[in-house]
Amino acid sequence: DPANLAALVAQQHPLAVLVNVPPGQQPDPVLTAGLTIPIVECSLPSQAWMATTLGARACLTKPIDFQQLMMEIDMLEESGTAVRDVLVIDDNPGICQLVERSLGAHNGRFAIRIAYEGRSGLLAMAQSPPDLVILDLMMPEVDGFAVLETMQNRPELTAVPVILLTATSYIEESLAQYGNQIRIAQSVPWHPAETLHLLKSALAGLKPSPVVEEPV
Repeated sequence: DPANLAALVAQQHPLAVLVNVPPGQQPDPVLTAGLTIPIVECSLPSQAWMATTLGARACLTKPIDFQQLMMEIDMLEESGTAVRDVLVIDDNPGICQLVERSLGAHNGRFAIRIAYEGRSGLLAMAQSPPDLVILDLMMPEVDGFAVLETMQNRPELTAVPVILLTATSYIEESLAQYGNQIRIAQSVPWHPAETLHLLKSALAGLKPSPVVEEPV
């Protein structure tokens, strides 16, 4: 929020403002307009980006934080979406059992359905659209991406909220394909000594790429 950021900068006098932006995108120029301190733009792995890009409600990493899961469900209900029928789609029976046990501990608040593959999950939704889908992205054959695409193409399923399950390594790998860049900008000119000091610090933190020798 531009107003809050400007107020915090004036109050706290930070060394810089770190802006986390999705790979390949630019931050909102209004956010940092008028700031004279350095602006550091970078891309750090984020479940929120995954959820936004794929049209999901949220993205949770495994192992699942069930307190966070319940927070997401509570926020759904606060926004007016009653959550009773929950469909869990995951090819890992252990994950399904954990979700079922966790949600089942809430005194019958939820009715849990389980599908161990994307195709059977879509069939279950066709029979009766759930109030919420908890969806694993990485599954054989019909994966979570295909399930999401199918849901978005079916009018009766487009409004069904989805909470994604994935691994941190997958988020990092998917972001890495866009390339990782760091950009530092400042409205006032850099002094040459400042530039050299900055480069020295940045180079000290870099790891050289391993040299791969071609076979003779």
